[in-house]
Amino acid sequence: MSEVCFICDKPLKESEVVVADHGMKTLIDASVEKNDYFFEYLKDKQSVIVHVQCRKIYTRKSSIVAAKRQRETEQGSTSTISPPHTRAQVSEPDFNFKIYCLFCGVEANEEAEK
Repeated sequence: MSEVCFICDKPLKESEVVVADHGMKTLIDASVEKNDYFFEYLKDKQSVIVHVQCRKIYTRKSSIVAAKRQRETEQGSTSTISPPHTRAQVSEPDFNFKIYCLFCGVEANEEAEK
């Protein structure tokens, strides 16, 4: 058997393969939802031979949701919207509470306040 699994692109072994003829619609639907373009490959096929575990993982709802989330994250990182800016830590001298007012930062003069 010299074929490879279209999902993982690894060689197929006879003990771990399944012929997906009845599940073609499920594979195509999963590909469309994931937007990974495997559906282009699958649309002309009557059946494909894939690893059992690959098929299970590929068509699992949580895998589809994760693929969508990853695609949205990748699209978000390439968009023009920049991430929120955080304040850079500036090395300022420590605030001296004995000399400066906590609220306004102005030098506190006890004699002037009396």
